[in-house]
Amino acid sequence: MTHSANYDFVISMARLLAQSENPRVLDFGCGRGAIVDLGLSQGLDIFGVDTFDGIYTRWYERLPERLKGRISRIDGSLPYETASFDVVVANQVLEHISEPATVLPEIRRVLKPGGVFMALFPVKETWYEGHAGVYFAHRLQHHPWLLRRYLRLAHRLGLGLYRHGKDSTAWSEHLARTIETACYYHRRTDIVAMLTKTFGSVPRSLASEYVGYRLGSHIPGWIPRSVQDLLFRAVAHARVGVILAVTVPSED
Repeated sequence: MTHSANYDFVISMARLLAQSENPRVLDFGCGRGAIVDLGLSQGLDIFGVDTFDGIYTRWYERLPERLKGRISRIDGSLPYETASFDVVVANQVLEHISEPATVLPEIRRVLKPGGVFMALFPVKETWYEGHAGVYFAHRLQHHPWLLRRYLRLAHRLGLGLYRHGKDSTAWSEHLARTIETACYYHRRTDIVAMLTKTFGSVPRSLASEYVGYRLGSHIPGWIPRSVQDLLFRAVAHARVGVILAVTVPSED
């Protein structure tokens, strides 16, 4: 199963954000279950859920046996009891949902009082388009002809991801369709407003923690913490998007 440093960060932060020593975690939009698999390998009580619609039906059918009891389909409401999770995570998911406000109430419902929802995803202001691996491609989302020309040029210059076996025309067409039909780049302020309204508390940014985690020992020790924080937030803004955590208010 393909591994990503993002998965390590998600598992690490799920443990840190939880108020329980043995947190129950839900991966919302789990896809092939890589984060669930990683969490289980580390002794985490973790579950996953996804729609598995359309071509992604095959993902559910091909889940390893060890994950089938841990991963469920979304069919309307989430198939879990109210207040049953300490942490819900969503890694690169909300940019694929046209109306995030329609799914956030269910995420809040399954979180315990004091539980945390953490989401990592690109927004409209992000510079890097991670599906194509080309900066600013998503800014041309509503200009099909220009988007394809831009992607073809990028391919010919040796830029972009998932290039193997595809010429510039095939590659640009595939990625343009993905950006146009499967991605929704929301504004950061809109996302923050949705989270605040749904969860009843203001989300906090984990951008600095994310970049610091990814860089690890490569961070020069002589850079002051305050400067590091500013630099890390700038890097996240340009390359990653937002990394937000919002807490369900505790019961009185």
